[in-house]
Amino acid sequence: MKRREGSFMNAKRFMATVLGILLLFALSACNKSGNLPISSDSEVLSGQPVEEFSSEIYEIKIWVPEEILGVTEKQVALFNESNEDGITVNAVVEAVGEDEAAGKMLADTGAGGDLYCFSQDSFAGLVKAGALARVGKRTADLVKEENSDDFVSAVSAGNEIYGFPLAYNGGNLMYYDKSVVSESDVGDLDALLEICEDEEKYIAFAEGDSDWFGAGFFFATGCRVEWVTGEDGEYTLVKDTINSDRGLTALKGLRKTVRSDVFLLENDPAAAFDSDAAIFIGGVENYDTLEEILGEDLGVCELPYYESDGKDYHLSSYIGYHLMGVKPQVNPGKQEVVYRLARYLSSEECQRERLSECKWTPSNIIARTDGTIEENTVQAAVLKQALYSVPKGRIPDFWWEIGRELEQGAKEAKKESDLQEVLDSYTEQMEETK
Repeated sequence: MKRREGSFMNAKRFMATVLGILLLFALSACNKSGNLPISSDSEVLSGQPVEEFSSEIYEIKIWVPEEILGVTEKQVALFNESNEDGITVNAVVEAVGEDEAAGKMLADTGAGGDLYCFSQDSFAGLVKAGALARVGKRTADLVKEENSDDFVSAVSAGNEIYGFPLAYNGGNLMYYDKSVVSESDVGDLDALLEICEDEEKYIAFAEGDSDWFGAGFFFATGCRVEWVTGEDGEYTLVKDTINSDRGLTALKGLRKTVRSDVFLLENDPAAAFDSDAAIFIGGVENYDTLEEILGEDLGVCELPYYESDGKDYHLSSYIGYHLMGVKPQVNPGKQEVVYRLARYLSSEECQRERLSECKWTPSNIIARTDGTIEENTVQAAVLKQALYSVPKGRIPDFWWEIGRELEQGAKEAKKESDLQEVLDSYTEQMEETK
């Protein structure tokens, strides 16, 4: 019995020695290949266990909109200089628009960017296609802590986070000629219509390629049309309250506007002012053109209120979001590096720089609430209008055309009592799409 115990102990010592030798060989091999272990307190952003980084240079392809191409290249260089993990990224930063990026990722995820920007209306499809890597719990908590609820929703599928918020994208503002319209009148749509009538000027609304402007009247009264997606990215619910008492109230306000002699539907701000417009309601992208036209007479602010059924309603609009996604990687080490780079590019510091150089309104709560953003008139107006805006999700194409018929029906209605028929027609068309 004693001899057996001694043999057993000798075997244990022998195995321990062998394991120790193997471990030394493994560490030696790691050191020769340049692999560096991550410290135990290092944050794993991907949510996956990663035992080591490689000190090799990581080849990472980044797709961003052209307007932030230059600043992104500078930020990646600063990441290489400032990170404390010894990470070196050789980034190929390419100008790829957000819609184009989403389309390419859906067509061939493997050939797509390791990091790429996209808009929230592509989110559900990218999740479903497996083109977005899920972030870990600790990073998800940071996303929730640093961004408002609307941005968190934009990168959420179920209870999981699949992206990094960057900035607001889109949304309508009101531009006006200060030589015609005083600042004291900009909050009242009815007053603005009267001013334009008196001055023989127009108030122009940009409809855009898809953003039906009339939706802002309905959203202002609390109406909603929503397609909700689950974790698999599939649409799971349709909520539609357009045909309701609130919808009727909105349609009355819309009717009053579109039947006005000074109402003008025009997407091009230059064409609008060539047609004697004094007010243009359109997107952030119109600012530079209007500044050239009006110069110091250009005013910009959030949208006005309109009156209907004895109450005032603040005109709403859709608003979008610039988001950054991480492509799932085969190599866990590279996956972690890409996550850390995404975390850096979406940080408060980098968002401030994009605000300064590219006029991107930050998603980061601190970056947009410390007073510096008030120095930029357009971005300040975006934040004010965001309080009254509805996040733009992925919306079926058919809805835009049906929505435009509400606008046309309001214009053609001979009296307010005809408006319920317009809403009923809308509901019938929606039923036909199911």
